[in-house]
Amino acid sequence: MEVNLPSSEVSAPEIPLANLVAVMPMPIAFVGRDYRFTYANEAAARQLSTTKEALKGSTLKQVFPDAWPDCCS
Repeated sequence: MEVNLPSSEVSAPEIPLANLVAVMPMPIAFVGRDYRFTYANEAAARQLSTTKEALKGSTLKQVFPDAWPDCCS
């Protein structure tokens, strides 16, 4: 059975999902193609001993300097 919803109703679940991810107890972070953090929830920031604001825009190399090879800056 196929249900056709207007486009305004299709995007509505994104708002509750974003809120759910933000308060999840497990660390969740997204990294872009340039290896920069684009999002981190509170649990991820806590695990990395920083803030969400500090993570956003930081590169993986900045956050994990010992784990990042010198060849791939």
